[in-house]
Amino acid sequence: RSSDLTTNNLKAHCGSPDTEISLEAEEGLESLSTESIPVNVEGFILGQKQPSWVPDSEAANCMNCQVKFTFTKRRHHCRACGKVFCASCCNRKCRLQYMEKEARVCVGCHDAITKGP
Repeated sequence: RSSDLTTNNLKAHCGSPDTEISLEAEEGLESLSTESIPVNVEGFILGQKQPSWVPDSEAANCMNCQVKFTFTKRRHHCRACGKVFCASCCNRKCRLQYMEKEARVCVGCHDAITKGP
């Protein structure tokens, strides 16, 4: 999967393929990449839209430090990216556009959101 945001990708995530995008916006898209704008696995900018959560059944280990989940080592979903982490790797909170209050986010998403583009 390419890390570049394309016009078609933007149109697909913004509604219909018939969405009009100005020439200036299309030219601006050429210089954007997921390195400059933090996006979740679905291609949305972090915090703008609720991500699909990785099912608990698909996460036997933390998706950051790889610690194995147990009865006492619980799973926590990052509200920005939807991945599953242990409490140590998902211990930050920040305000997300799609929520009205601060939410639990992983260290990586917190850094990406607070750092900004």
